[in-house]
Amino acid sequence: MSFLPGKRLYCGPVSVAKTKQRYGGVVWGNASTAVLMDSWYDTRNQKTYLINPSAPGTQPQLVFDRNYQDIYSDPGSFETKENEYGRNVLAIEGDNLFLIGKGFTKEGQFPFIDEFNLKTLKTKRLYQSAAKDKMETIYSIEDFKTGWLWYRCSLLTSIPIIISAITKRR
Repeated sequence: MSFLPGKRLYCGPVSVAKTKQRYGGVVWGNASTAVLMDSWYDTRNQKTYLINPSAPGTQPQLVFDRNYQDIYSDPGSFETKENEYGRNVLAIEGDNLFLIGKGFTKEGQFPFIDEFNLKTLKTKRLYQSAAKDKMETIYSIEDFKTGWLWYRCSLLTSIPIIISAITKRR
């Protein structure tokens, strides 16, 4: 279960959502958006839900349902940014969240950035590394409008360097 503190001092916590499996965490966004995770060890199943913290008791929307040991199906982690209170919250731009993934495939590792639409619950690939001669790691998106991001690039024959770059939005 995930709880919000009571709205008044004399109220107790309010249940926002219940999970079917073991509670795995929540990433808060704003008053109407949060991401809730649950998992079950025996089956290696992990589910990710979209919830509305302002509407306790509403049905969570299933976003991802996967085996967490299958690295090829990993959708990535939702990007967060620091709010005015110094807390990391979901990076929400309009109707979109963003996922940063490691991008494991049978051909190698190709990190990616996906845009996740809150209305359609669909993802759109904004960037994916195509490099086979170097290793890239995406750390964060610094500016969503320009595509400015922090990532590390390691050539197979050199020392890793951290790069700040702008990618073109597709």
